[in-house]
Amino acid sequence: MRVGIYGRSFDDSFIPNIQELFDTLMEFGWSVSIYQPFRSYLSPRLHIDELDNVFNKHQDIKDSIDVLICIGGDGTFLETINIVRNSGIPILGVNTGR
Repeated sequence: MRVGIYGRSFDDSFIPNIQELFDTLMEFGWSVSIYQPFRSYLSPRLHIDELDNVFNKHQDIKDSIDVLICIGGDGTFLETINIVRNSGIPILGVNTGR
């Protein structure tokens, strides 16, 4: 399974849950690609050093991921739609908003 991760900043209280998400993806051996600005935000907060696959725009994920996980609130989810566009990639939302 090829998974993309898109998100924005979130409350620090969610750090253990987001770390668990990444740990679980790694346990399954799934390929993970992270939105570059989000990876920069996550790097000092989570243990994700081994995850070097990044993307920045729609063309980077088209035909290269099976599902996109969105971490954030409603606005982040709407931004994710712009990244996915007409690729047919399903989006799974993880709400860290208010």
